[in-house]
Order: sequence, then C-alpha cells, then structure tokens
Amino acid sequence: DVADWDRVLAVNLRGAFLMSKAFLPDMLEHQHGVIVNMISTEAMPGLSAYISSKQGLLGFSQSLALELTGRGVFVLPFAPGMVDTPGIRSVSADLSQRLGMSEGQLLSLSLHPAYTGMMPAEHAGLATAYLGSCLAEEFNGQEVNGYEVLERAGLIDKVGVNSAGQTQKMDAPSSASAETRPTEDIGFDHTVALLEQLGDILRETEATINKLPVFVRPMAKSGFKKKSGQSLADWQRSVEELRQQLGNDQRMTAAEKDIWRGNLQQVMVYYREEPQEAARFSKDPVFLDEVEQISTKRLALIQALSAVLSQ
Repeated sequence: DVADWDRVLAVNLRGAFLMSKAFLPDMLEHQHGVIVNMISTEAMPGLSAYISSKQGLLGFSQSLALELTGRGVFVLPFAPGMVDTPGIRSVSADLSQRLGMSEGQLLSLSLHPAYTGMMPAEHAGLATAYLGSCLAEEFNGQEVNGYEVLERAGLIDKVGVNSAGQTQKMDAPSSASAETRPTEDIGFDHTVALLEQLGDILRETEATINKLPVFVRPMAKSGFKKKSGQSLADWQRSVEELRQQLGNDQRMTAAEKDIWRGNLQQVMVYYREEPQEAARFSKDPVFLDEVEQISTKRLALIQALSAVLSQ
C-alpha cells in the first residue's frame, strides 16, 4: 500500500540522501571520505518498493560519485550478495513461494562456489570494510558485489584460480567437428550455416538463464551483456540480420568483417567463462563437466565463424 511504499523509499533512498548530506561537508573539508550505499538485485517479485528504492540508490550513488570527482570523496554502490540475515529469513517462507522454490532451496541458495549456501553476514561485513578501505577509488561510482570484493581480498577463491593464485589456462578448443572447421572453399552457405548455429547457441543461453531463480536472472543477463558487449536480444538480432544479408548473396565489407571479428572475440569471453558462472549456482560435478564440454563446443564454433570471416 501507499504507506509501505512511502516508508521504504523514506528509509532506503531518502535516508541515504540525508546521511550523505550530513557527512559530506566534513568529508569535503578534509578532501577525504568514503560513502558505501547498500544496493540489491534488479528485480524481485513482491518487493517492488524495496527494489525500486535500491535501484534509485544505485542511480543516486553513481550521480553523487560524478558530482564529487576530484574532491577526494568516493561513493560506492555495493551489492553484498545473497547474505544470511534475519531479514531474508523473516520473509523466506513467502518469498520462496513467489520464486517457485521451497524455503529450504531459497535459504541454501549459493551464488558463488566458495559457499554451500548463503554468504555469512560476517563475510559481507568484511567485504564492506575491504571495499571501503582498499578499493574505494577503483570502484568509485561502479556497482560491485561482495563476491568480487572477497575474491580481490583473497578471502575466497575464484573458479579457475588455484591455491597459488595462478590462473588455470583453458586449452584452446581444437576438436571442432568437420562441419564447423573452415576450409579453403568456404562459401555463403557454409557461413550462413555457422550463423544459424550461433543463433541456436544464443537461444540456448537465453533458455538456460530463464531457468534460473527469478531474482538471479537479471544478474545473469547483465553478466552476459557486460562480457559479450551486447545484450542477448541485440546479439540475436545482429546474427539474424547478417544471416539474411548473406542469404541474399550480399557480401560483407572489410569494415563489417572487422567489426564482426571483434564482436565474436568479445562473446567468446562469455562462453570461455561459462563454466565458472555455472559453478556459482551448482556444485554438481556431472552438471559442471557437461557445461565445460558444451562451452568448449560453443567456443569451437565461434572460432570457426571468426576464421571464415577472415577469408
């Protein structure tokens, strides 16, 4: 109701504004200070007022960071993660039904392989302290989550990084099947076929994301766009437009080829890290091995398409 909406906005958004207004004069006088504003996920059914306040807080934090550029004060919109707090437990019974899962499934949900369930509140506190004291300037005005901060602090391990801190290299896919391996007599038909397979991959990726819990999907879609350079919808549209262009025997210009090769290299970043992302949501070794194999095949196909466009 209106009263609930007004109270949530008053505490979460107006409250952050008033706190900033109270402390900023002293910070600016000393040209030193850090403001950490706690934000949340992008969407959650049944929590429209809460999510609206947190999205507003993200925009406020980013705008304030720009206003304070060069003045020694940093503003950090911080999303701690899936944290085990009295708050989440107090709404877990109702929220889990809205999300289509059991209460036990919700409370045992892990968004990072370092945890078997939710992040302990003490870890979120450590992440907040480390972010504010050591990473404030680097992440000024940027949305950042607790898992990333704890990885930077060395308190939890990234997937694909060993205990010595050395990155484990993924072998370049070399097992492309005959139908995806470029040959000297590549023609339009073969290129169109590869584009159609890339379209299938993008649709499969979208379907996989849509199977995730509702409140995780925005993060997954945002992660795809951040790594691949475009949203899933934009990628699908681009692939279909090029497929139609080549299907009509319209050759690509050199500039178009350069752009596409660059875009393909970028989307490969996402699929190269796909097994790491899957490990955030599952500990099942059989499932993770399957994801690894699928990722390798997808990378091989994208490499084949990139090679075709180089000819």
